[in-house]
Amino acid sequence: MKVGLLLYPNNMAFIFFKGMIQIESVKNLSKTYLIRDLKKYIESDKQTLCDSSYRDTSSLELIIAELNELAGKKKVAKKIITEINDDNLKYFWDQWNDNL
Repeated sequence: MKVGLLLYPNNMAFIFFKGMIQIESVKNLSKTYLIRDLKKYIESDKQTLCDSSYRDTSSLELIIAELNELAGKKKVAKKIITEINDDNLKYFWDQWNDNL
C-alpha cells in the first residue's frame, strides 16, 4: 500500500484502500479500549451497581449497545436498546446513531 501510494499518490484505489484500513484500525482500537474498560461492568452484578449509584444501569447499557454496534452485531445492539425503558436514553441513542 505504502509503495503504491509513493509511486501513484493520486491513485484513487490506493487512497480508498488506505482509508478503509485506517477506519478499521480505529474501530478495532475503539473496541479494544471499550472491552477493556467495560470488562468490570460487564462481569459485575447490575443490582449492586444500581444500589450503589442510586440509579439504574441503563445508561451503561448504551455503551454495551455501541460496543456491539462497532463489532457489527447490530441485532444485539438493537435488542439492548429496545429493552431500555428510559425514553431520554433512547432519544440519545437515536441522536448518536442518526436514527431519527
